[in-house]
Amino acid sequence: MTKEEKQLAFSNWWYNLPQKEVVDNKKQIIERCFISRFIFIYWLTGRTEIPTICLSVIEEIAKKRIFKKE
Repeated sequence: MTKEEKQLAFSNWWYNLPQKEVVDNKKQIIERCFISRFIFIYWLTGRTEIPTICLSVIEEIAKKRIFKKE
C-alpha cells in the first residue's frame, strides 16, 4: 500500500468510529505502537507514513480489516 492509501484507510475507519470508542482506541494505538499523540495525528492527516508493522496492530485493536493486503 502507498502512504496515501494507508492514510485514507486509517482516517476513514477513525472518523467513522462511534464516539464512545475513540478515547480507548486512541490510547491503545499510542501505547501498542509506541508513538506519541502527535505521531497519531500525523498518521491521520498523512503527514507521516504509518509503518507496515503497525498496520496489523491497528487492525487488531479495531477488530476488523482496515488495510488491504499487498
